[in-house]
Amino acid sequence: MFGTYKNPQTLTTNISTNAFSYTDREQRLCTLPTITITPRKVGSRDDVVLGDHIVIEEIDHHSVLQSRTGLEHNIYIDGDVPVAIMDNHNHVLPLWRKYRKQQPFVIHIDAHADLEPVQAPIPDDVDEHSIRDYTHTETHIGSFIPPALDSGLIADCVQVRSSYALEHIHKTLSLSFPT
Repeated sequence: MFGTYKNPQTLTTNISTNAFSYTDREQRLCTLPTITITPRKVGSRDDVVLGDHIVIEEIDHHSVLQSRTGLEHNIYIDGDVPVAIMDNHNHVLPLWRKYRKQQPFVIHIDAHADLEPVQAPIPDDVDEHSIRDYTHTETHIGSFIPPALDSGLIADCVQVRSSYALEHIHKTLSLSFPT
């Protein structure tokens, strides 16, 4: 149903992260609200570059339309400790599915917890294609961690939600990240 993340994907329907303020945006813009799901790229920190496509759009609590651009690519850094650097970060679920047997431990660096509940769990027999469909239809950027924990895609998740926590994470964890 949905693409393979090799190319940008445009969402115009009321699903996933595009569902935020969808009806209000549709009325205000007089067109279908649209966001882009950034394509992925295996690379390094040097490949993290800002793009020009809108990856999230919503009406804020002051009734102001907020359109935010994101990364040119979602970057996956393979190594002893795989790293994903993403804007629409619910789209990390296919990567976590890939590493499911290794029971990954996740360090989630974000200002928000992303722990909103979802309606449907991740199916036990989820494959590469169905996890993409699930990601688009059942999750958004604020709701992808609970189903990943509940289904065993990941073993645990540590939340880092401030610069202080990021600067002091080494006191809690002893991990070396690839460059």
